[in-house]
Amino acid sequence: PQGVLAVVKPKDWSYQQIIELPKGFLIILDGIKDPGNLGTIVRTVDAAGGDGVIMINECVDPYNPKAVRATMGSVFRVPIFQVNDTEALLKESLVKTNWHIAASGLQGDDVFIWQADYPKIALVMGSESHGVSQQVMDMSHSVVQIPMAGDAESLNASVAAGILTYEISRKRRNMDN
Repeated sequence: PQGVLAVVKPKDWSYQQIIELPKGFLIILDGIKDPGNLGTIVRTVDAAGGDGVIMINECVDPYNPKAVRATMGSVFRVPIFQVNDTEALLKESLVKTNWHIAASGLQGDDVFIWQADYPKIALVMGSESHGVSQQVMDMSHSVVQIPMAGDAESLNASVAAGILTYEISRKRRNMDN
């Protein structure tokens, strides 16, 4: 068995602090229940250079041991915040501060063709079983999807988040050049 090396208290973030970070790219997780998926998504956001992760609609605890393991340390670098009032976050905070809200879905614009030419993008990822909630879909500016040539109906939530996060990050880097 492994011993305890240190006990650390994570930094407390507010969602207002996260949406004011300079890169203008964050992930909103909508009802992600699997700690492994949540941890892997946090790690992906860290690797891709995103500003942070905001969780809505009762996501799993990001400090669940399985989630923390899956982050491989990113949980200590990526700002994470759970929001209880989804409508206030989307309408009153993000829209009022000019964030473009892009929900992931099975029907939507092909992410590889979609123009990500917005100064600030919030990508919403839902769970594998339920996807992005209808409430959030209704408040989103656009819906993006990963085109699939095979017969699979969907991808694992963390795999889909990785593809979408990196494609949007790539497009944003190309805009800056």
